[in-house]
Amino acid sequence: MKLTRSTILSLAVLAGVTLNSTAVFAAEVGKEVSPTQITIEKGDETGGGTDPIIPIDPIDPPNTGELRIDAVSSFNFGKIKLSTATSKDAEFPEGKSLGVQVTDIRGSGLGWKLTAKIDELKGQTNPSNILKAKISIPAGKVSTLTIDETSMLFPATSSAVTLSGEEVTVMGAADKHGLGTWADDFTADGKNVSINIPTNAYIDTYKGNITWSLQNVPN
Repeated sequence: MKLTRSTILSLAVLAGVTLNSTAVFAAEVGKEVSPTQITIEKGDETGGGTDPIIPIDPIDPPNTGELRIDAVSSFNFGKIKLSTATSKDAEFPEGKSLGVQVTDIRGSGLGWKLTAKIDELKGQTNPSNILKAKISIPAGKVSTLTIDETSMLFPATSSAVTLSGEEVTVMGAADKHGLGTWADDFTADGKNVSINIPTNAYIDTYKGNITWSLQNVPN
């Protein structure tokens, strides 16, 4: 390695000596212009989903359209014993993440907004049991399929939210932002989705649904 470096330095010195002893000036003797053209069209509305760029499972069957949700995680909090500690993080397999991914191939730069809301968590043994829990989603790490200076200047953004029966914005893109494919990793940098339950909850297994809504309006 040292030999190579010395050789390069020697050549540079010799080249410098040669240039100093004989001045050479370049003169333009001709010029031509070659036209270049490309037409960008919006993506195929009937095309399948884009594979997730973070380790979450894609929606099956995949969503189609120019603006779509490619993947979104389900949340499983396992078991928790009633005690003074009423908060628990979501569980997920090693090597996996929790998150969501959106693709915008409209090519219009009109922005978009992804919201979420949760219905009642009902007991499976006794449906009259309703769990008044709070599920919190952190502001995750946002990444994109196309890594370049332009995309990172106009990114999609993520927000920390607590789910309820009303829609809250989890991820979005302002006007001229968020073109292409964007993923929001809720478990990056040691973060996680968590649930907080009241101490007066009845013992049961509770289930509910989170509705994710992608809207074609700027965030």
